[in-house]
Amino acid sequence: MAEQNVQGELELLLHTQVTDYASEWMSGYEAAQEELPETDNPHDSSDKTAFTAWTEGWWAGFYNEPPLYQKNAPVDTVSAARSQAANENWVESNDEESQEPGFEKALLGVGFAFACVVCYELVVTMVA
Repeated sequence: MAEQNVQGELELLLHTQVTDYASEWMSGYEAAQEELPETDNPHDSSDKTAFTAWTEGWWAGFYNEPPLYQKNAPVDTVSAARSQAANENWVESNDEESQEPGFEKALLGVGFAFACVVCYELVVTMVA
């Protein structure tokens, strides 16, 4: 029971932190779209998270990038935290594939050496 409480509290904390970041980012994005200067950041540099989020949003809006977050959309951080990394399957398959080329190269090297020896023997026997 206590473990479920802790997990619930952690999910709530994560949700509030990500939602705050998203709302600050969108605030900066909208400010840039309204052509307000970057110096209008309402946060001072002592609040690093909010300051950085607003500034990153502002620069994205300044360069007319598509917004990272939808305005007033709920952020589902629980499913995002439980999901796999975007390249997790690629990394696993890449590890398997990276072992095969080494074996194939060794096999090709042995075959090449065998072919060289056979050719040498043929040339020696023809000359003699």
